[in-house]
Amino acid sequence: MEIPEIINMGIDSLKIEGRLKTEYYIASVINVYRNAIDDYMKEPQNYDYKKYMDEIEKVKTREFTTFYFKLS
Repeated sequence: MEIPEIINMGIDSLKIEGRLKTEYYIASVINVYRNAIDDYMKEPQNYDYKKYMDEIEKVKTREFTTFYFKLS
């Protein structure tokens, strides 16, 4: 999860891919991102993305990639 980089770039919104996904999947992913962002903003020095990835792993439907994020 590149939350610190996203926040430091000044990005104001994220698109969560939800096409053909269940409401449960979408709500779970949004909740994880919301918590990760809030926790990072509260205490950036203690931010640990691993606990958020563990939650995402529970609902994921395919492999993760940072291809488009890292492409530059």
